Amino acid sequence: MSAPLDGNGQPISLGLNRTGRINRAINEINGFLRGVLADNYISADECEQLAKWVMGNREVSDIWPVSVLVERLNCIYQDGVADEEERADLANLADEIIGKQDDETFEFVPTDLPLTKPLPDIIFADREFVFTGAFFCGTRKTCKRDVELRGAHCTDSIRLTTNYLVIGSLMSRDWKFTTHGTKIQKAVEYQRRCPIAIVAERHWQSAISKTAAR
Repeated sequence: MSAPLDGNGQPISLGLNRTGRINRAINEINGFLRGVLADNYISADECEQLAKWVMGNREVSDIWPVSVLVERLNCIYQDGVADEEERADLANLADEIIGKQDDETFEFVPTDLPLTKPLPDIIFADREFVFTGAFFCGTRKTCKRDVELRGAHCTDSIRLTTNYLVIGSLMSRDWKFTTHGTKIQKAVEYQRRCPIAIVAERHWQSAISKTAAR
């Protein structure tokens, strides 16, 4: 089969053409995110526009940062409505995405987090979870719902009865100086008195995907 030709009758390089489309799409979504964040707020209409853009650009759905936005929007629109809390969380995610692109030294998952090693098994029934940081997979509200549907319960602060502290993937390299870091440091201190496991979002999400909701 002969190669397709462009308007000048020259063969089109499909590989280069796809690369160009991807680059344009990524630049377009970055511009969109910067635009909607101009007022530090994502309206319901802007959220819907973002969802429509993602639906219309499936070719880049597995490429960062679109892949992250796809996951978040899927969570948001599970009930068909983007409420104010979900849109505020989406704005935080967009801000983190733009921040990572503006600062090449930014890391989503700092290497100095005191994660429990080896990775612990995650049991949900009758266990207590605390969440801290911002999550790729959705708002803390949706994260709490996911564990509660599996027989666990959640609290907002670290206690001696806490079994797991789950850290969102969007954690700044300066986590020690944030309010999120306070929970992490408290969990480390409590580990001397009780078996609290500190796990990253990815490990927790893997356990969620393998465990059916009740």
